[in-house]
Parts: sequence; structure tokens; C-alpha cells
Amino acid sequence: MASFKDLFEFSPALKLKLVTSGYEDIFLDLIKEINKYDGSLDIAQYTDKFIKLDLEGVSQNYQIENFSRPYKAVARDYESIILHNMMQVHKSPKKLIEFTYKALENSALIILLEKKSLQNEYELKELLDECEFRASNIIYDLVDDYNIIVAKKMHMWGNGL
Repeated sequence: MASFKDLFEFSPALKLKLVTSGYEDIFLDLIKEINKYDGSLDIAQYTDKFIKLDLEGVSQNYQIENFSRPYKAVARDYESIILHNMMQVHKSPKKLIEFTYKALENSALIILLEKKSLQNEYELKELLDECEFRASNIIYDLVDDYNIIVAKKMHMWGNGL
């Protein structure tokens, strides 16, 4: 049976970012798999209640209390960025996605992991398209109670970063 970690192509020194409104156990398998390849996961928690994670493979784990600010990242630093339940809580989802575009390497993935029925997944696909992401797909029933929208930052398309 497929799982959330199957969305990724694991390789040595893989670098992922998780931007979340609350950590959940569905990410433990991902962290374990990253460790097998000597990769790293950076976690930005948009929450009032910070969860300290002392896990191997988690290189950064920090809290952001202001829901209108971006997370910490430099241009082209990550192979994939997961936005977990962020479209409902962030004050400017479009700006968050545009910031994510800049933080991703060329040909990298953005993954929106949103609770079912909280937001129209087709509106999210359209928003990704507006922000220059391509090849978007909606994945149903891979993770219980969640819809997953995956899109790609294409090399030499869109904003040119």
C-alpha cells in the first residue's frame, strides 16, 4: 500500500522543508526514510503551541507565531517543500506559495497537504498555476482525511528563478 513518503525520490543529502500548522505523526515515516539517505528535514511550525522535536534527521525546528510572515529559507535550497494545513491559517496563502517558489530548486515539488473539505482543491490547483507551478495533480485517499495537491517548479518557466 502506498504511503505519504512514496511521493519523494530519496537520494543522499536530500533536503526537504515542512511548513506546518501543527506536527502530526504522518511525518515520522518520512523522517525515518530521510535518515536512511543522510538527508535532512527542516520544520517551520506556524502555531501557538510549539512542539520540540528531537529527532535525527530534523536539522531545523522553529516556531513562527505571526501567521502573516514567511518562513525562513534561501533561494533554491529545497528539493521539496510540504505546506501542511497552511492554506487556511496563513494570512496570505498566495504570498506563501510565491515565497515557496523561490525557496525550491529547479524541477522541485511543492506539496499541499490539506484537510478534506476545508478548502476546494481545484481552487488550490488554480492558485498554484497562478504562482507559476506546473503539472499539478490532486491525490485523494493516500493519507486519511487529507487531500494532497502536488505541483512542480519547472526549470526556465514562469518567474525564472
